[in-house]
Amino acid sequence: MAGGFFRIIPCRVILGILGTIGMAITYGLKYNLRLAFFGMINYVALANISEVGLYEFCPDNDSKSKYVLTEGPFLWAIHLQEIIFSSYYLGYLFSIFPGALLAENFSAKWTMFCAVLINVICTAMTPFSANLHYIMLIVMRIVAGIGGGLTFPAMHVLLSKWSLPYERTIMCAAVYSGTALGTSLSSIFTLLIESGLDWKWVFYIMATASAVWLPLWIGFVYDTPEKSPIITENEKSLIKDSVGDVYPESKFPAKAIFTSLPFWALLIAHTSISWVWYTLSILTFVYHKSYSKLAIASMNGYWFMVLWIASLIIAGEFHRHMRKETTTTTKARKEVIITCSIIAIICFVLLCLVGCVDWFTTIFISVGYSSVLAIFLGILPNHIELAPNHAGILVACTNFSATLPAILIPICVGALLEIYSVLFSWTIIFLVGIALCVLTTFMYVIFGSGDEQPWNDE
Repeated sequence: MAGGFFRIIPCRVILGILGTIGMAITYGLKYNLRLAFFGMINYVALANISEVGLYEFCPDNDSKSKYVLTEGPFLWAIHLQEIIFSSYYLGYLFSIFPGALLAENFSAKWTMFCAVLINVICTAMTPFSANLHYIMLIVMRIVAGIGGGLTFPAMHVLLSKWSLPYERTIMCAAVYSGTALGTSLSSIFTLLIESGLDWKWVFYIMATASAVWLPLWIGFVYDTPEKSPIITENEKSLIKDSVGDVYPESKFPAKAIFTSLPFWALLIAHTSISWVWYTLSILTFVYHKSYSKLAIASMNGYWFMVLWIASLIIAGEFHRHMRKETTTTTKARKEVIITCSIIAIICFVLLCLVGCVDWFTTIFISVGYSSVLAIFLGILPNHIELAPNHAGILVACTNFSATLPAILIPICVGALLEIYSVLFSWTIIFLVGIALCVLTTFMYVIFGSGDEQPWNDE
């Protein structure tokens, strides 16, 4: 039944490509509202009440060209914009564990399909919701977050069934690097669309373009190799011989998992690095928003594109390193975390020292972001390595904890800025990032593991 096309491009590669695009869609549709605010908000009116520069990293730096204030239809204060944008994570937290249960016990394919479909519908409905009332927009963002929370458990379950052990790192890295790719493309296209069309078209065009993915996912992706009518017999045998049966009907060994040191090392690493990731994400936006719209498009958009390419290069080198007979998975993962954590710590120290110096600050943020992204891509396959039978629920546990910083960091940043000066507040935040990088390295190097755990088959 499989045609010549699937002998040239294996089904697991198609899964990786469509999985990457699916992750890019969900993250791109999540992020586009942040930049669409430039066309939606009446910044001229907000400037009169001193709201525009509230979170700027370099508010007094006159060497930069300030962005042109826009006069959108909505007079939403900065704190309300943050509430609207961050409400996404409430839905995200709500759906993580149900998403894992659906992916493991029903269908990971259809769970991921629903995740993207929900985000497409909510994106298309964003202009209507915003015009009704900001409360309706918050509700729509929460619903979109429910879709977003399904993505990681669904993709983890699919990857546990389709990825060969020696390809797992590069396959996971490619799929989850879609988060950076989606953010990049969303930044570029949001501001390009806004420069020529009304802000509403940002959501209409992106929702329509994203919907093209849906029939492709239905036609080419299946839950297991056994269920796929398009896979070749050679590929099916290769996956079965290499992966084995990773989807038996086994109960969740809660006691064994929550007393497992490798699991706690992974959870702490995922949460700590997530805190650093969201810190740099917020810093990137508030620092670069002092530039013109075109500069934001190039610096935020193309900058994320560079990170996406860099992450794939790092993952490729890591994959090559793991193929060496003298290197174990555990050793390779620890080497990546140690190396990238040291780079991130150096960048945080330099950010504390240089303060607000345009190009130096941009370089240090970029390098720090790349190293943190590399750590992410290094630890995400670890759930599958520890327990492929429970990959969905494991990533749900760690991702739930790792999403909390997305809600807490804006609150902490706002609180610090109300008490201290801008640069001193960010220095405190950088020091916290250094401490978390040290904690991640310490916990994972001592207790982390890349080996399958005994409780996988309990």
